Amino acid sequence: MLDARDDLYELFGAGSRAESTDGTPAAEDVPFDRMLADALAGAGQAELIRGKYPEDDCPGAGRRRNIGAGGVQGELDLHGFHVHEALVRLESFIETAALQGSGALRIIVGRGVHSQAGAVLPDAVEKKIVELKRRGRIATFAWEKKSKRASGSLVVFLP
Repeated sequence: MLDARDDLYELFGAGSRAESTDGTPAAEDVPFDRMLADALAGAGQAELIRGKYPEDDCPGAGRRRNIGAGGVQGELDLHGFHVHEALVRLESFIETAALQGSGALRIIVGRGVHSQAGAVLPDAVEKKIVELKRRGRIATFAWEKKSKRASGSLVVFLP
């Protein structure tokens, strides 16, 4: 357990460490950042996601995505919301789900069938999701029917 007096750089950083008799760092003295880098060495994003999600729910698994009701831990329906309000709700939903330890989330944006101006939410939500992915808030996402215009919903996978 950590408390406010703990020096995180000392605990997890690359500070000086003791060496064993053969000149290599003792196992308990290997810096956390080096252990993490060694554990992830050579692992691509798809491989890391496969380790977290079941094969059928894993984007990048090289097969058709089959995301059933058991694979999605939360759902947000944004039908009827204006773009700004939908984006605020989306980000809040993703942050809350991440704190709760959720893995995959379904976001329903609709196809714009009943909109006079056409669909605006799919593009706006996709842009926001890409931004959240760049910031590391999500691992990846996929449109459920492989097409934004055909499906009206997407699945977001949290890191």
